[in-house]
Amino acid sequence: MTHLVLLGAGHAHLFVLQQLLSTLQNTPDICKVTLISPQRWQFYSGMIPGWIEGIYSIDQCRIDIKNLLTGSDIRFVELDAVGIDPDAQTIQLSDASSVHYDLLSIDIGSGVRSIPASDGAQSAYQFMNIKPLARFCDQWHTFIETTAQTKNTAIKLAVIGGGAAGVELAFAANARLKQLSPSNKVTLVTGQQGVLPNFSRMTRWLAHRQLREQSITVLKGHAKSSDKGLMVNDKIQHGVDCVLTATGACALPWLTQTKLQLAENGYIAVDEYHRSLTHPTVFAAGDTCSRLNSPLKRSGVHAVRAGPILAHNLLSCIKANAASLEGSAGKALPLTLKAFKPRRHSLFLLASGRRHAIGSWGPFTVAGRWVWRWKDSIDQRFIHSFSYDDE
Repeated sequence: MTHLVLLGAGHAHLFVLQQLLSTLQNTPDICKVTLISPQRWQFYSGMIPGWIEGIYSIDQCRIDIKNLLTGSDIRFVELDAVGIDPDAQTIQLSDASSVHYDLLSIDIGSGVRSIPASDGAQSAYQFMNIKPLARFCDQWHTFIETTAQTKNTAIKLAVIGGGAAGVELAFAANARLKQLSPSNKVTLVTGQQGVLPNFSRMTRWLAHRQLREQSITVLKGHAKSSDKGLMVNDKIQHGVDCVLTATGACALPWLTQTKLQLAENGYIAVDEYHRSLTHPTVFAAGDTCSRLNSPLKRSGVHAVRAGPILAHNLLSCIKANAASLEGSAGKALPLTLKAFKPRRHSLFLLASGRRHAIGSWGPFTVAGRWVWRWKDSIDQRFIHSFSYDDE
């Protein structure tokens, strides 16, 4: 029996789990499945800006993996992975144990690039990375509780990152802090390319208009930490109390210790089927991989769309292996893999604070409260599709 290990509970693996739960219900002996993830909660990044602002509760923004697996034979290992040996087909875990696999799928996301810092640089202000989301949510909750108790003191917060995540973070943090006190201020530091560099001219214009209307200061340039505080273009930003970073994705460093072929940026190199270029028993999806033939943007949109394709390919491998083991009339079931073909344009719905959003699809852009309601409907539908009542 094939032992399939799902490493990570990212967006793509949610679709795989959904398909596996259906398949195992009808054919329970087709494979054994283990899911490895450091915690039971899968946070949905699309709704985190709404939670930061105070629109959603934290439970509305996350999926309970344990609850999803209730009643199934899928084993859940609640630990961090610290290494993979694809030749021995084993995964090393944080408790020094290991798990052997026949087929492995990796969807562990990515990290966040750190800003340059000198020794003791972070002592001047509180510092929060947007990833991992679980830790960020705990830190933000504590920060807001402390800020709410602070009276007669204006809080100054800086967000580092001009991409979609940084811009949404700035809007959400500003809206929440303004609820506590109109004197609280947010500054967005974008890098040299400015606000939303990979979006259309109209999308950037609408974002700048909302930033001005909401009194969010925009600084174009490079950020750096020093023992005196945050520096932008080598100038100290006095009085910054907190810094949030959404400075772009980076591959998790321990991947370099595996024997898997990596792309130049350190992500797992995969083909159009999301299979490792060097180890055919390993698949990868989401932010943890790169396609050398057609690079994908780091976006949850692609992870969601790749999910059903990944599920098909994994089940195809499992069925082919099962047929081979049965040796039915000496004929093996052919392996039929599907290629993931990303669309030329993807729909992005960017939360811009105060129940307002900007929609972008290639050259087309819309904005308004109705766009936020559209986004809210899509987001909640996604969460509910992976939520099961205990009844």
